Amino acid sequence: MDKIVLNHIKNLKHIFFKYERRLLVMKAISIILIILGILGLLLSLLMFGDIAIAGAIGSITAILSGIGFMQVDKKLNSIDK
Repeated sequence: MDKIVLNHIKNLKHIFFKYERRLLVMKAISIILIILGILGLLLSLLMFGDIAIAGAIGSITAILSGIGFMQVDKKLNSIDK
């Protein structure tokens, strides 16, 4: 009986750490998206014409995606607590 309970606890720990790792990856992706979006926005200021507009739109999209990922990460963390 004790072995069954110990195996169950080990499985739960494995699932929990796997979930924690996923949340850390999500936070890292959101930070990377925001940083790349800001860099893209700065670089789009150096471009000319239509390419500059396309670069600005892409970088704004990356910033908004990063903010969205960060909000989802906060909601998932608040559900756990």
